[in-house]
Amino acid sequence: MQNTNTHSVIRLYFQLAIDRNIVTRALRTSLIVGLVLNLISNYHNVISFSLNNISSLTVLLTFIVPYLVSTFSSVASYSSFRPGNVSGIDGILKCKNCKIVDFKASIGEEIEECPNCKKNTKWGLITIFSIVKRENDILKIWHFLQGIILNLSCG
Repeated sequence: MQNTNTHSVIRLYFQLAIDRNIVTRALRTSLIVGLVLNLISNYHNVISFSLNNISSLTVLLTFIVPYLVSTFSSVASYSSFRPGNVSGIDGILKCKNCKIVDFKASIGEEIEECPNCKKNTKWGLITIFSIVKRENDILKIWHFLQGIILNLSCG
């Protein structure tokens, strides 16, 4: 059963990594950070128009690394199951602290705290039944309402 769960988690991560919003954000980040880093590391060649001395592998890696970092951080953020976040999956979570409580996460519902650990809750993914993409209407409405509540409480 552990092997099936591992495959489900890996599948979740790859599905998130190719999500349109995550790819778009990673491409933007890669373009901006890659250009800045290339200008910093090759400014003398750019200023003197001596582009022959620039390694194409280095230039390529300077764009790929920010893309991978951005993708990783977006996937890690979306797949973290913190209390108060809205679940993007139907699945079972287990508290990493007490390892006792199993929690049923449902798409569009708020993730609760572990009854044993309260504020120290750290959920880990055990089983995935289904996954929802970020464009889901339930999640859009929830994020919209959270934004309104945040603006009202801050202002």
